[in-house]
Amino acid sequence: MNCETKRQLLFAYQKAANVYSKAVAELARSVGIIPPHQYNKLNLDAQTARLAAAQARKDLEAHLNEHGCDKSDETQLSA
Repeated sequence: MNCETKRQLLFAYQKAANVYSKAVAELARSVGIIPPHQYNKLNLDAQTARLAAAQARKDLEAHLNEHGCDKSDETQLSA
């Protein structure tokens, strides 16, 4: 991967997706065993993490579309 910005955006997306995954797992483990106010807090945390992951993905996709570095990486791999 030659593009530093792509690398940074990909790392940010992977990190955000991991945070979201963990938030959803925690929410799922808590169903029916914690008070509603605590569940609501976990649910809000999961929603916030989902939005952050979605934004990180949009940022990455926008960079790839604008910069075209995904195409140059594919060309190098096929050569």
